[in-house]
Amino acid sequence: MRTIPSLLLLLLASLGCASTEVRSDLASTDISGPSVAIEVLPRPWQLDALPGRFVLDASYLLVVDRWDDLEEAASDVLWDALDPEEGHFPGQESSAQDRPLVHIGLGADEDLLGLEGYQLHVATDGVELTAVTSTGLFYGLQTLRQLVQEPDEPGGENWLPCVAITDRPRFAWRGQLLDVSRHFQPFGVVGRNLQRLGELKMNVFHWHLTDDQGWRIESERYPELTSVGAWRVDRNDEPWWGRAEAQSGEEATYGGYYKKSAIRYLVEFARQRGITIVPEVDVPGHSRAIIAAYPELSCDGVQ
Repeated sequence: MRTIPSLLLLLLASLGCASTEVRSDLASTDISGPSVAIEVLPRPWQLDALPGRFVLDASYLLVVDRWDDLEEAASDVLWDALDPEEGHFPGQESSAQDRPLVHIGLGADEDLLGLEGYQLHVATDGVELTAVTSTGLFYGLQTLRQLVQEPDEPGGENWLPCVAITDRPRFAWRGQLLDVSRHFQPFGVVGRNLQRLGELKMNVFHWHLTDDQGWRIESERYPELTSVGAWRVDRNDEPWWGRAEAQSGEEATYGGYYKKSAIRYLVEFARQRGITIVPEVDVPGHSRAIIAAYPELSCDGVQ
């Protein structure tokens, strides 16, 4: 069963790239045999189902115009989706005359697609993915990954339904907020969350890093922000607004913080997926974690 946060994330994603031009007959489209549901989330701006399929066997050749146009994250998606047998680069002699191609490159129409859009055309004899930016290519590869179908029979080959997709976001800000001040989330959880946001083509991660309940950013200059301000007495079994104040001698065991190196890593991890991290640092209000660490900053100097 999906959890409530998962359902909310899916709802936000579907709103973030909701379609303005989608055919109504796509729920079940005949593709050279049994019906297959073409399901892409978020729903593309325009999607037309075409007859036939492109088989992902050893006969096709992957052609990428410039690998520099693909971030490491996009390359990972490409390999995960297609697992190509052979790649071709500009300037190389191609030994694959008349072989089906999967071609990926920049050069699409910015007026049509904007900076985050892409066009994907899957035919029986090849696949063409074009975009204006590397972010657009990343989004297009996420769509391609979702389109991959498993073999009809054991030992068969994966395949793609033939489609023509033109996609661009409906909203410029497609975001999610994660409050790690009130409830700290480990590094790996944040990373997996960013991974899912990229898969859903969301582009803003609002990271709530400080509040009364905890300070989550390493600081060499003010070390007690984390040694004191990042921890509180565990009262999670009590109602949020009815929790008693910490008493002298109680051990603060609930919390945590992120080292600066971890934050830098996650910022780059997000960037490669087209995601901007927007940090929230609450001052001067909501600053009791700071006051706990440095009581001299309070109005009366009392912790």
